[in-house]
Amino acid sequence: MGFDYANDPREKYPIVKWDIILNIVVVSFGLWFSLKWYFQVLAVLLFIQAYVASYFVFHYWKIWVPLILCSIAGFFWVAYFLFLPILVPVAEDALLFTSIAVTIYALFWFVIWRKNLKLYRIAQRPEVCLVCGLERKEHVYHLGQRMCVQCFEKLATSFVEYYGSIIFQWDFDILAYLEQELGRPIPLLDPVLNYTNPQDINSDDYFGYVLEGNNITRLYLNNQNLQSLPPFIGLLLYLVELHVKNNQIIALPPSIIDLANLKMIDFRQNPLEFRSGDVERALLNLTRKRCQILED
Repeated sequence: MGFDYANDPREKYPIVKWDIILNIVVVSFGLWFSLKWYFQVLAVLLFIQAYVASYFVFHYWKIWVPLILCSIAGFFWVAYFLFLPILVPVAEDALLFTSIAVTIYALFWFVIWRKNLKLYRIAQRPEVCLVCGLERKEHVYHLGQRMCVQCFEKLATSFVEYYGSIIFQWDFDILAYLEQELGRPIPLLDPVLNYTNPQDINSDDYFGYVLEGNNITRLYLNNQNLQSLPPFIGLLLYLVELHVKNNQIIALPPSIIDLANLKMIDFRQNPLEFRSGDVERALLNLTRKRCQILED
């Protein structure tokens, strides 16, 4: 558990917020003031929980958090020593408990801040791109290979030959994934299908892909015992139709949300076990774009 400093230093645990920590501290103080030893033990335990909760709330750069806590602790210590001669025992114990607790809390946050800042600086160091060999700050992973953003963009616009067809690298990666899943090449279909009304086509009669220019525009993969779709299928930016009816697909990849030109997706007769929130949002987004979704 923790933060992903290399990518996004923002909060990863939005449920735990300031109000929870404040409630824990207030309740612990209230129990301490009861002056019953078992309540005081519980107060200390509750206060420790505030340490755990707050660890997941603050960013690495919030040095003002421990600074403010130290200032508050200093205020309590000054008040304690100034008013010690006139304090009754109950108030003296309460103020001493508060001073010690806030001081420990401030020291705790100095340690957390220093630790997180060190990790963040390490994560921000330029790394060597495994493709071009240059030091770059921003990297991406594509098909299990780490590369810099510049190499990734260059790769995306390069052309590759796939059994006589010249297509973009991203489209090639999709076909290579499907070929590995099915154990055979994906054939090129007649481009006239691009200009045929979908209602006039029986998708069960076709297996393969249709090109327009160098981009895949239609995929016909019905009745192929296909186990899964490429998780990066969203790279097919010009895909118009996706037919995967009557296969063994148990989950749709969330990247379908990036299929900006998709007009039809047919995933009927698949044993979909679970649709994540990302997939639900992707399907809703496609529906808003007037994409025809065929499902059971």
